[in-house]
Amino acid sequence: MGATTTPMSGLKYDAVLFEKALNHYHERPAELSDEELAQLTYVQPTLGERARAKRHGLVEAPDPEPGLKKLVTAGDLVQFMADVITPLLATYRVRVQEERVRVGELEARIKQLEVRPAVKYCGIHVEGGAYSEGNLATRTGALWLATQATSGTPGHPASGWRLVVKGGRDGKVTP
Repeated sequence: MGATTTPMSGLKYDAVLFEKALNHYHERPAELSDEELAQLTYVQPTLGERARAKRHGLVEAPDPEPGLKKLVTAGDLVQFMADVITPLLATYRVRVQEERVRVGELEARIKQLEVRPAVKYCGIHVEGGAYSEGNLATRTGALWLATQATSGTPGHPASGWRLVVKGGRDGKVTP
């Protein structure tokens, strides 16, 4: 194929040069010559502009819409970081701090629950026996809870026991 001249531009279209320009555009844009840029511009002006930008090390952003291209400069990237990424990171840091506070509160609550006395049924109350806070014992058919460490007798004042279930009458089942 030979070169053809167009009357309007005065440029010659050279298929071989155009193919070489396309290869450079896709594979090694820094090696594009002025003649190759002219060929790309002749075929499609926006292709020539993109090729010129690529030759100078600029990159293209993804298509916001099919058929549209926007060149992205280093300044655009810095601005994007300042406008979008920095506020996102700040928001993330605030949320992480809020979660740390929440986790700290939950850990403190768990510790409080872990130090609470475990409820343990100790059977029939034994006079003078040692009972820990949270122990349950039966006496005269009633169930009692030790509210503190005690060796007192359930049902007596200041004994450290609280009535949980009152004893019923023997042999009487009520509906």
